Amino acid sequence: MFGGGTRYVETLDAVLAFVEAHQPTSDELVGWHRGSFQNVSSRDSIMRRVSYLQQVNWLRSMGLVEKRGDEYALTDDCLQFVESAVDEWADSDWTPSVSDDGIVAGTYETTVHARSVDPEFRATVLSRHDRKCPVSGVDHPGLLDVAHVLSWSDYPEYRADLSNVLALSKTHHAAFDRELFTIDQDYRLRVNPEFETDSDVLQRTIIDREGERISIPEESLNPQYVTQHNAALAWL
Repeated sequence: MFGGGTRYVETLDAVLAFVEAHQPTSDELVGWHRGSFQNVSSRDSIMRRVSYLQQVNWLRSMGLVEKRGDEYALTDDCLQFVESAVDEWADSDWTPSVSDDGIVAGTYETTVHARSVDPEFRATVLSRHDRKCPVSGVDHPGLLDVAHVLSWSDYPEYRADLSNVLALSKTHHAAFDRELFTIDQDYRLRVNPEFETDSDVLQRTIIDREGERISIPEESLNPQYVTQHNAALAWL
């Protein structure tokens, strides 16, 4: 979320208060938002925040989500329901029903914790890194992720810090998060010695590049973040 979790929640609360007090039109809301929060000016981004508010309030009205400090979290009732559903359906023999019209697809709903990177922040990160994964060479925007040096879950205060992120392909992002490789302060590739693979792509782009300096813009990453990340790796 652009600006960090705490700031984002404060923004949403301010939007809600403005709407409740003035009942503005969409154009009036966009104009007020641009004047109050200059870091987000596009209409699409502003309306996404409004859409998020609607979803959160709908879940809160059902007792499934509650606000705890600066964060929204699943309620105990919701967690209990999910756990009960998993226990009840885990061993079920459910199969799709068949009618005269053919197979009818079955659907289910689940609740997950997902990362939500603001599109403008993502676009900025990809631009800073030339829209290319420095490890794999993948250069298709749809196949690139915003990867965090200090992890998304453990360091929420650094989620929107440009010096804590780089662009990696989805596969190499997963490999980085699973500590199969890292980079040092000189931007050289360091590979987990226990990492073995039959994949030609992973062998060529990670294992065979051990010690090689990857192409990252100078001073794009905070060296303290890199040091802190690597200090937690048992194999390094």
